[in-house]
Amino acid sequence: MSESHGSTTWRRGSVRTSATFERACDVTRRNIKRNAMKIKKQIIVRVLAATVITCAVIYTTTNQHEANVAYEKEVHKYRFIEVNQIEKERITKMFSNNSFGFVRMKNESEVLNLHCDICAIVTSSGQLLGSGAGAEIDKNTCVIRMNTAPTRGYEKDVGTKTTLRMFSFVNLQQQLFEKEQFFEQEGITGTFVIWSTTVKEILSMVEEESLRLLKQYPSLDLYISSFEQMDFADRVFRQETGQDRAASGSWLSTGWYTLLLALTMCEHVKVYGMVESDYCHNVTLINDMPHHYFDASGPKECVFSRLHEYGLREGHRFHTEKYIFKKWARVFNITFHHPSWDLDHEDNETRFLLHRTGRLQ
Repeated sequence: MSESHGSTTWRRGSVRTSATFERACDVTRRNIKRNAMKIKKQIIVRVLAATVITCAVIYTTTNQHEANVAYEKEVHKYRFIEVNQIEKERITKMFSNNSFGFVRMKNESEVLNLHCDICAIVTSSGQLLGSGAGAEIDKNTCVIRMNTAPTRGYEKDVGTKTTLRMFSFVNLQQQLFEKEQFFEQEGITGTFVIWSTTVKEILSMVEEESLRLLKQYPSLDLYISSFEQMDFADRVFRQETGQDRAASGSWLSTGWYTLLLALTMCEHVKVYGMVESDYCHNVTLINDMPHHYFDASGPKECVFSRLHEYGLREGHRFHTEKYIFKKWARVFNITFHHPSWDLDHEDNETRFLLHRTGRLQ
């Protein structure tokens, strides 16, 4: 009995010990879990705190950068507005002195008096090839063309309408009208305006040739630039470049005279086919367009314009003129089409301007 009783007592003690051990283990496991959760929470809290701090730093830095950028943009904008306002006043004043014009060859007491709300100046550039701008051009109130640039055969790109055609005296010198049978092909439509020269010998020849054309084509409505108009064109060039036109060996283009005329007769001037002043910087011979859309085998546009712009002794300053035209477009209602221009982009000064001011390296 005693042995049996002792054995039972031992087993009960063992059960109690086992239960106590299990309870201790459970407590230990719970403590470990609780501590693990605390540690995990602490780690999570610390990670979250570090993340928040990092985000706050990045946000603050980014906002500060964005604030600085925004501030610089505002400063630039107001600086640009201020400079542009000064330019606007200067250019407006310069053009307010243009009370001259073109006199009628049949009666020199009559001056050209033509006004249009929207004018299209159609350049002779190869940029117009494939543009399909013909219908758009013809929708304008008045269409101005230059020299002997034809419409026949190019109607889809340049249109058919002609209100006024500006000729250079060089065309008369070379009698291009007769060589190209211009009037037979294009007909006598619109007003014809000749920008002439102050060189007496050449002027005499121009007037003689003009009278011959009037005799041959009695219906021709022909005007020629006055001496005052020629002087005004030179004066504008001098004010815009700081250089005397003749002394710098510069030849004003037909486009120069055409835009000067258009600004006196049109509320809105739309220029077709003219590229910006820095367009040719990255143009190679392979992708260069013809200088004239009607002369595919002739000189290339950028090759020809570079040749003249870089001709330090004499030549047309095509790039410089376009650099100036962009400034005018910020003052007057001038827009450019096929291709369009970015009037907010500041073009680099041209080689001619840099050379004449001694800044060309």
